[in-house]
Parts: sequence; C-alpha cells; structure tokens
Amino acid sequence: MNKLIKSSPFLPSLFNNFFDDIITPYWDVPQSPTIKVSSDEKAYYLKADVPGFDDNDVQVEVKDNIIHLSGKIENKSEQDGRFVSDIKSFSHSYSLPNDIISDEISADMKNGILVVSLPKRKIEKKQIPIKKIKIGKT
Repeated sequence: MNKLIKSSPFLPSLFNNFFDDIITPYWDVPQSPTIKVSSDEKAYYLKADVPGFDDNDVQVEVKDNIIHLSGKIENKSEQDGRFVSDIKSFSHSYSLPNDIISDEISADMKNGILVVSLPKRKIEKKQIPIKKIKIGKT
C-alpha cells in the first residue's frame, strides 16, 4: 500500500501514525479488477485478475442475456482495542452477444485469476447463389 501521507517530507513524523489510523484507510480504496475479453472460433473468454479472492468470494450470474461478475471479501479484526473492517468488492456486467450458448457458460478460478468461458453457437454459413443479370441497351 502506498501511503500518500508518509511520502510527504513536509509532515513531522509525530503525525504519521495519526494519519495512518485516520486518513490512510480512505485512500486505500480497492481498484476494480482488470477484465480482458478475448475470443476464438469456439468461445468468448472473460479473464479477471482478482488477487486475494477465492472461488467462494466470487459470483458469476447470467440473467436476461447479461452476465454479472461480482466479488466481496470482508475481513474484520481488532487492533489496539478497536475493531477494523476491511471490505474489498467489485461488480461488472456485460451484455452477451446473440451467439452465446448460455446453458454452457463455465467459470474457473486459479491463483486469483477468474476465467469465464462463453461458448459460441455454431452458425452455419449459407451459400447464396449468385445470379448474373444481363444489362440490356435501351
């Protein structure tokens, strides 16, 4: 964690602990995870870097052709007679393309990386015959 207050050479060290306890937690806001989207001919893939989260902390839901990725960690502890609560959460939603097979969506998590596989429906390409039109003279 980068301490904004401690990096300032202008504050006396006497105030460092005060600012650590009071102000720094407000600066330590967790960032939303990076979501990378990729695809191949078989599926789309959502890859989210969620360090510190495990599979029980993360939810993947599909409703009304929208996929929701969310997660929450809440750590409670006691420090110097005070109760401290640290909450980290994220939430992302994406509209799904029409060629997704929603019943076959799967998700795996390993080492803080969530990968959601969104299988594509096979679309048969129709051969449309080409008809030449003769252009007449008028």
